[in-house]
Amino acid sequence: MKILKGIVFSINSNKTVVIKVFIFFFIYKKRFFKFKKYLANDEFNICLKNEIVFIVQVKPYSKKKFWKILKIL
Repeated sequence: MKILKGIVFSINSNKTVVIKVFIFFFIYKKRFFKFKKYLANDEFNICLKNEIVFIVQVKPYSKKKFWKILKIL
């Protein structure tokens, strides 16, 4: 069971949000980052844009949606 921390990037449709997760890494003492977007299930439509959330991996809700909102900070 994976748990990731990210920012709500957009609110697509009913019960679906896009979460942007940043990954930081170092190459030759320089700090770089990349990000990946995940579709997550928001059961009660309570997420707002730019909120920090924790998402957890669950069984698939649809073809691309494998994540569920665990906690909103």
